[in-house]
Amino acid sequence: MKIALTLLLLIMLLFSSSSIAKQSQDDSQNNLNSLDWVGTYIGTLPCDDCKEIQKRITLYEDMTYEIRTEYIGSKTPTDLIQNGVFEWSKDGSYITLKIDIPNLKPFKYKINENTLISLNIKSEVDENSVKYTKLTRIE
Repeated sequence: MKIALTLLLLIMLLFSSSSIAKQSQDDSQNNLNSLDWVGTYIGTLPCDDCKEIQKRITLYEDMTYEIRTEYIGSKTPTDLIQNGVFEWSKDGSYITLKIDIPNLKPFKYKINENTLISLNIKSEVDENSVKYTKLTRIE
């Protein structure tokens, strides 16, 4: 009787731990549904021949984006606008912005609460990653 009870408890423990692992995996895959990712994010990048580059990335609910890049302090003010679509990674940990410019790799960003973080070609955060902060209102 004790052996049967011990065996039953062991089986229940195995099933509950796999259920917890599955729930944890599902949570990481639900950034699309769990985070308030729609909105405009702003960040600055260094610039060799201007004061700074200000980049605004707007993510829309229909999985499209707009990037507005402004070269601040440049001799010839430049304001570039790019539009396109993006998709979530299969594991839900980052998004990829599709770019229609030849020889330019797609941009990848990790989405956290109220922030975007640029990722490298290996989809990782590194020393060159830029953090974009979500605007609470459109300026």
